[in-house]
Amino acid sequence: MKIQKNLLAIVGVAGSLAPVAALAQGPASLVNISGATLQQNFINNAGSVNDFIDVNFDGLSGGLGTALLLGAQNLRGTITSTTVGGTLGVSYRISGSVQGVVDLVNHGRVFNTQPALNPDGTTNTLSINPIVAATFNGSSFVSIVSNVATATGIANVANPAFNPARSDTTSFLTNRTGTFTSIAGAVASPGGVLIDIAPSDVPSSWVFRVDAPAPTSRTWDTNPATPGYGDNLRLPTDVNGNPIASATNANRLPNLLAPGQPAANFFNPSNPASANENTIFDTPTAWAPVGLFTNYGTGRTQIQMTEVQHIYTTGRLPSGENLAALTRGATSGTRNAFNNSTGVDPSFGVGDNIGGVNTVRTLGPTYVPSNKSGSGDIEAALLNTRLGIGYTGAERGTTGSPLLTPTGLELLAVQNNHLGGTGFHRPESQLVTRYDNEGYLVGGPAVFITFGDPRAEAALDGGADWPAQNWDRDTRPLRPAGLLPTDPTFFDFKDAVRPATEPANTNPQMRNQAGAEYINNITRSAEAFLVLPGGSNTAFQPGELLSQLFVAPQGLVNLPSLADPQVITANSGFSSAVQSFVNSFNALSDPAYDAFNLSGIGPVPTRLTTGLPAGFTYSDGLVASYVNEAGINVSYGTALTLRNKISGDFNGDGLRTGADIPGMVAAWRERNGGPNWVAPNGTGLPQSQGGIAGAPGSDFVIEIVGDFNGDGSFTALDIRYFADGLNLVNGQLDRPAGFLAVDNAFGGNFFGTALAGTGASYENGDSRGDIASGSRGNTPGFAPTADLVINATDIDYVYRQFSPSFGGVANLFVTDNQANWANIDEAIGFDLSADLTGDLIVDINDVNDLISNILETSIGDVNLDGVVNNDDLSIAEGNVGTNGGWAAGDTNGDGVVTQADVDFITSIVGPAGCTVADVADFLGLTVVDGSGPD
Repeated sequence: MKIQKNLLAIVGVAGSLAPVAALAQGPASLVNISGATLQQNFINNAGSVNDFIDVNFDGLSGGLGTALLLGAQNLRGTITSTTVGGTLGVSYRISGSVQGVVDLVNHGRVFNTQPALNPDGTTNTLSINPIVAATFNGSSFVSIVSNVATATGIANVANPAFNPARSDTTSFLTNRTGTFTSIAGAVASPGGVLIDIAPSDVPSSWVFRVDAPAPTSRTWDTNPATPGYGDNLRLPTDVNGNPIASATNANRLPNLLAPGQPAANFFNPSNPASANENTIFDTPTAWAPVGLFTNYGTGRTQIQMTEVQHIYTTGRLPSGENLAALTRGATSGTRNAFNNSTGVDPSFGVGDNIGGVNTVRTLGPTYVPSNKSGSGDIEAALLNTRLGIGYTGAERGTTGSPLLTPTGLELLAVQNNHLGGTGFHRPESQLVTRYDNEGYLVGGPAVFITFGDPRAEAALDGGADWPAQNWDRDTRPLRPAGLLPTDPTFFDFKDAVRPATEPANTNPQMRNQAGAEYINNITRSAEAFLVLPGGSNTAFQPGELLSQLFVAPQGLVNLPSLADPQVITANSGFSSAVQSFVNSFNALSDPAYDAFNLSGIGPVPTRLTTGLPAGFTYSDGLVASYVNEAGINVSYGTALTLRNKISGDFNGDGLRTGADIPGMVAAWRERNGGPNWVAPNGTGLPQSQGGIAGAPGSDFVIEIVGDFNGDGSFTALDIRYFADGLNLVNGQLDRPAGFLAVDNAFGGNFFGTALAGTGASYENGDSRGDIASGSRGNTPGFAPTADLVINATDIDYVYRQFSPSFGGVANLFVTDNQANWANIDEAIGFDLSADLTGDLIVDINDVNDLISNILETSIGDVNLDGVVNNDDLSIAEGNVGTNGGWAAGDTNGDGVVTQADVDFITSIVGPAGCTVADVADFLGLTVVDGSGPD
């Protein structure tokens, strides 16, 4: 039985296409939504609540064929200081899919009746969860400033989550007492807030973790609903490598538990009778393609799926190149969809893993690349990160503030090489809808997640058998000429068959009938749109909007398996008519998706200008702008000039290679009191082919091309970043060559690196061994660590990367004494900066390089005085049985000083010294060639 049956006045002229708004009477029924940021363009659009199923029982709706002549009837009403008019009041917490489902589990069965801000300073549990924004009938009432939710617009801070209204706990009708954006004088509305719907980019089985029964169950490619899924315990770190221990910043997915409430459970279609009031239902809505966007500064136009997997689990590409992999926080459904569809457990899709959940968008002292709170945050940060790639809704390339512009971002074409695909494909509509290994596969099966099944309502409320009951009431007029393309193969609906009668639905109903009607109004519209594309009962309705922004599941030839997203299965509900519509009218049919814009350059990055220490300037002496080599200020956010297109391109050939190092060092001299450097003009290919030929060197901006770590300046840290992670030789990272080239260009020890007191003299390139610091942690995949001295700390760090056990702590990733970067199972567990020999493997050869070649001493010289003698033996004997590294006497790199270490030193004290063969024998390895042990 419908709770509310408003009669709305219909205003309009026959044939008008303008929507007809509902009268501002009320109160409306309140529907509370918390979830996906990826779906905000749909949910905030008024068209998402145009009346299709006749929600208000006035006999006028799209499903009854009246929309074409009278205009689409919108269910929103006017919001006044004391009322919410119309039929529906839709409150939408834009929190991210996973966080939205957590909100549903915690607040979807019991009304939250507490204020958002309590007099004692505590906050309501529904308010402290991270969100991006919040809207009520499309109007903003929450903004986020520095991760803090701020009431704005029509908010009421005396209501949970700043909601402008609460609902009556019986009728679900809105109660509104006014606008209060501060606690002073705020008057709470009667009733409470119940989260009715969690729109998610992925199904509920992908949202929740399954706790690992053993550490080995936690793998980077675990499938949903299997042991260990979503259970990565690794914490993000700050820029100094210190773990961020806050639970809200962890990479783990949530579980199904809600404090003080019964455990939730998933609907089991094989045993529907087991469903109860705690059962979660998924209502499929669309396929939401996710785009992998790139800053033009990366110089890349395409990427293999195995490269995607590598960089989003380790922070670096398989080649070792250290691009910046920007991510969303663990509560994001976009992160979940992106990772699952690329074959990665979303809790392992950590990217650079720097920074807790944040809204940092600009370069500067606070810059971090990871765990962005919302889609807008990752997009804005990516515009400023010249080495960055990141993911967001593919349709956002051309909708809203479009990303696909010459001064914006571009999309990487993806090759599904992990499934045998050979071509590189962009998210253009025709490649999305084919969904196979030669199509575009990145995205998520979007759903509305609820307690109770919205289809368990009566037929008139959109429940079971709505189509058959209402079919005969639809006059189904012919499509008006010119309204839509007239190709009958796409839009011929005159011969559509009356739907079969649907079976009865005895599943538990939703607590809020208005929430069920909201969902059914959208999904029934989408279904009718699929049957009668372009008909009067689909025009200007939610299904039409949904199919333009996203892809109805029926439009995909194939679908991913929900149990294993890398398994592609035939879509039993496929509709060629829907596919044809999507290919012609979906946002992804825009020509901008067809090919990479090779002539694009991107925007001038923005640096932080506020909250800086007194007197602070960036390395160019400025804060509010950059300056180019002609001495002209360059404003933030303006169009970037061609000479600055490729990050790291100092020699002007349109590429980033070791040939840029001499110019890079010369530019550093200019910024540090040396002679001015003359930036070369651009050479190579013309702009139309992706090159920078003819670009004047006077346009060059040192801080734009040379800032690799995102701090807004160009310093020695950026040159270390280049040598450590950007110096590719024949397509593979070569750290030794990078550090050697830097020293050669400088004429000596560029970084001023000191060697421990072994008596060794610094030789060019030795700084490759400075990879750890005693005063801070390491940030693998983000920026290399150094303390300008090579000593026992560095030796321990190299050993720790490949030792099966260091200090008694088992290495869960490397068990064979060899950390191989080509093996992603191992790569996720070690730091490639410890590769001192340039073979993308960290093993005993790197230890030997550090000790024998750089420090010029021998294994066993634990005090690093240049000789193995009784002093070293005494140190080891004094520490037997304790955890400790090289300086304590640990010579075999297991982090424990044992009698075996003592015996080893004893065996080599004297004139014979220690050879690589001795070391190999001690470690139980074999020498396979003259370069060292295997």
